[in-house]
Amino acid sequence: MKTKMLTRRSLIGLMAATPVGLPFLADPAAAASLEVFLTNAGAIRGIDPVAYWTTGAPVAGSDDHMLMWRGATWKFASADNMAMFEANPEAYAPQYGGYCAYAVSKGDTATTDPEAWTIYEEKL
Repeated sequence: MKTKMLTRRSLIGLMAATPVGLPFLADPAAAASLEVFLTNAGAIRGIDPVAYWTTGAPVAGSDDHMLMWRGATWKFASADNMAMFEANPEAYAPQYGGYCAYAVSKGDTATTDPEAWTIYEEKL
């Protein structure tokens, strides 16, 4: 019986091909790792993810406008931004759970800098 061994590269490629696999790209070695980049300030350092679209810049979220999603507390600068995120979180949440995209592309994780961002093909 011939067995096919999955290499790290082929496993990452397989995960990337399926939406279910995306959370594991943040740390392929540990399925129990955090799905969302989180600090004491909340998801993505307490920055309002919707603000990247509405103001074109990172804006600190407020403790007055918070919600839980994917095991993390997300903060928003306004009730309107919170409502927009709540209606369609996948549209506004950063890719790779908010971890550094370059690090994730190398099979690792790294913290992010709210000032280092882009919206590419309608994804943060």
